[in-house]
Amino acid sequence: MVCEFAVVLGAGLRPDGAPAPILAARLDRARGLGAPYVVVSGGKGEAKAMRAYLTDHGVSPASILLEPRSRNTEENLRFSRELMDEVSPGARCVIVTSVFHVPRTQMLARRLGIQGDVIGAPVPPRFWPGALLRESAAFVKFLAGGAA
Repeated sequence: MVCEFAVVLGAGLRPDGAPAPILAARLDRARGLGAPYVVVSGGKGEAKAMRAYLTDHGVSPASILLEPRSRNTEENLRFSRELMDEVSPGARCVIVTSVFHVPRTQMLARRLGIQGDVIGAPVPPRFWPGALLRESAAFVKFLAGGAA
């Protein structure tokens, strides 16, 4: 996959402020892509924690773009696209999320006109039941035309 940006969608933090396991898996997947830029997207402190995780794991701070305003997946994508367009308008990206989140993220990216692919990071089995419940509810809301 050739892309200029890897966009990592936020997924929650541990009580100590570090990325939770689902988010760490997304960040690790993005690191392996070798994109020149990594956009970390998530409000409530997620983007800053994601940047710290990546720099702690050898990613140059100069290659990380911070998107700290988003509150949901649609805002993650919209605000990340704004950052990417400032650097390279219309560039392709790879959006990194969790495997259960790929279909809805793909539909949102297409709706927003984002050029790129969506890939999923692995999710430990203990997280699947809750993740599927949340994603099912979000998908119904998305299909009904609400914010996703």
